[in-house]
Amino acid sequence: MAASAPAGGPSRNVCVFADAEVDRSPTGSGVTTRMALRHACGLVDSGEACVFESITGARFGASVNGPAVLSGHHAVTVRVSGRAHYSGRARWLLEPGDEIGRGFLLR
Repeated sequence: MAASAPAGGPSRNVCVFADAEVDRSPTGSGVTTRMALRHACGLVDSGEACVFESITGARFGASVNGPAVLSGHHAVTVRVSGRAHYSGRARWLLEPGDEIGRGFLLR
């Protein structure tokens, strides 16, 4: 994917999570969200690519593929590319009767 950057270069960011831990990459979920927001605000069109860079210099490219519907809401699908490395493993369980564990929507 040929990705363009806004004037002045890639969009730079840092992802802080948990107990003030910092992700070394721009994060796929963060890049996806930022592209969806840019598209909703009319800042990028479908097929237009952008570059996102973390404070470590790691870069991800992304583009909006097109419209989608998610649970009755207007949405978009986003393609993210970059390089990541396997760094751990987690196992998540959903106990019977845990209704919040199935997800919820903030409004």
